Amino acid sequence: MNMHRAFGWLILLVALTACSGPSAPASPEATADTYVPPAGTAAAVSPTAPLAATTTVVVPVSPTAAAVSPTAVPVTATLAATATPVLPPTSTVGAPAASPTALPPTATFTPLPTATFTPLPTATATATATVTPSPTPTVALAADPYDLGPPDMLDPMDVPGAHWYVWGNPYVRPEVVPGALRLIVDKTSEVTYWIRSDYPPLEDAYVQAVFRTGDSCHHKDRYGLVVRSPSAYEGLLFVVSCDGMFKIFRWNGGLKILQDWTRTTAIHTGGRQTNRVGVWMEGQTLRLYVNNALVAEVQDDLFTSGTIGLLVGADATPGFTVDVDEVAYWILPQPAANP
Repeated sequence: MNMHRAFGWLILLVALTACSGPSAPASPEATADTYVPPAGTAAAVSPTAPLAATTTVVVPVSPTAAAVSPTAVPVTATLAATATPVLPPTSTVGAPAASPTALPPTATFTPLPTATFTPLPTATATATATVTPSPTPTVALAADPYDLGPPDMLDPMDVPGAHWYVWGNPYVRPEVVPGALRLIVDKTSEVTYWIRSDYPPLEDAYVQAVFRTGDSCHHKDRYGLVVRSPSAYEGLLFVVSCDGMFKIFRWNGGLKILQDWTRTTAIHTGGRQTNRVGVWMEGQTLRLYVNNALVAEVQDDLFTSGTIGLLVGADATPGFTVDVDEVAYWILPQPAANP
């Protein structure tokens, strides 16, 4: 027989009251946290034992992107030639000297006008365009599920047994139906049953599952997700109930309630309803989304990595049934390292 099938479902009794509000005092036996060993050991617990003040988490064993100005050329002015006067001859023989003949007037020269040069206009250099480098694109980190794009893993549950441990025990019966993994809880109790997948452990991620309730769904009949489960006996549990409430707690051999039963209008209550339950894990910040609405944020730093799982429990409906239609996860982008 397969080792996993031999161990079946392991039962951990968690001190957790499933109902909202105060409850009547329980007997000393009902309030004690009790571990029940696997079948075949000496200390088995009867499934009919009173569980009024306890919640049992049943966990199967599972593997783990300049211009030049032209120079003006001067024009040289040419002057008219100077006229040279002609003198009459002078007598040199004993006769009296003749009266000197007046020289003709000296010609007056009108200078040619000096050429005026109009300088060519100085070319104006056209400024060289300055190229402004485009900034390096900054990768915006996702702040909610709407920013994440396509999932890193999408399981349509066409073959649920491929990644989910679907064998049952005397209290819950997993069944494979077309396009879904069906979980059926035969007996009502304070017990919450928990199965894990064989998908790789996740650190910072968003995990989402689509649940569809059966014909009857009342009070604290419940279902949800397990995340950051480092072993078959540890994990963070996010639960929603058929009466429109949710609860967040941690189990690691002891119980720590991170958010007690709280009502929200985001949950579709009752039977034959579909609810999309998502868990955002980023460092120690944990957020619960129901139908894409953020309903709670808590802090817990104990578990930083682990596998994912599904949970179910029947509080008021014998044979409570929920179908898991789809499971997906997105790895959250990490900030770029400083150079």
